[in-house]
Amino acid sequence: ETKQLMGIKGIQANGFEGGRPEFGGGLGVFYERTVIEGWLELELDPSIVWVEGKRVVSIDVLAKKAFFAHESVNPYVGLGPAVVITIGEEETKTRFGLSAAVGSYFWPWKRVGLDFDVVYTVQLTGGIIHELTLQFGPVVRF
Repeated sequence: ETKQLMGIKGIQANGFEGGRPEFGGGLGVFYERTVIEGWLELELDPSIVWVEGKRVVSIDVLAKKAFFAHESVNPYVGLGPAVVITIGEEETKTRFGLSAAVGSYFWPWKRVGLDFDVVYTVQLTGGIIHELTLQFGPVVRF
């Protein structure tokens, strides 16, 4: 376990609004800090995704619990609030919701590894919208 992590993620996004699917991709960055050693981490996770002519800026704050299965494999679960700003050609909408994540860090090297996770976000204001994203990228611990 380390006190801090930083990383970059490529994102493949799937959104579902009113039974209509939307697909897109984008990038995110994250910063994670251990709050209670061996028990609780907090992660700030801003991202931008391009979905069918719109830009979607999402900011998640996740409370995460890591499981130290092996020195090179660290699965985790997370839950927290989300703010989603959708920037369209004609209007911009800000919605609030919840995000849940499940994933794992893989550490083939001492300080540099890979992060893979699946994140489900439900936007609860202005009509319910479901999002499912696959995220993958390099991570550095320090």
